[in-house]
Amino acid sequence: MTTSVPEIFGRVREDGNISVLYREDGVAVTTLDVDGVYPVDSEFGTRYEHPGGIVLTPADAARIGLVVGEEEGEGCEQRTCDSCGKLAPPKEYAEAHGWFLDTVLTVTDDGRTVVETETRCPVCW
Repeated sequence: MTTSVPEIFGRVREDGNISVLYREDGVAVTTLDVDGVYPVDSEFGTRYEHPGGIVLTPADAARIGLVVGEEEGEGCEQRTCDSCGKLAPPKEYAEAHGWFLDTVLTVTDDGRTVVETETRCPVCW
């Protein structure tokens, strides 16, 4: 089965690259329905099976619109309102109910990956 971008999210690894995981259960994605994207250290595109999971550079993750660090669960940050500290609900519910959620993935000149988030509840926004 080939996976599409809305079913997945990314998690920044210690080396700065992005692990691609399923939103539903956090399991590593092994194929991805995207043309012209090659996992780190692979000569085969994401449409081919990658049994160890797909890991992308920050630039490739940003290029395909991969949401980084959005899911709850081990190793992921749960968002709270930046002003009042109220715990944010899951992204789809939050956006439908007036929350402002934004994730910016930036690759600096020295090659570091910076993930910045801004979250505001309906009262503070």
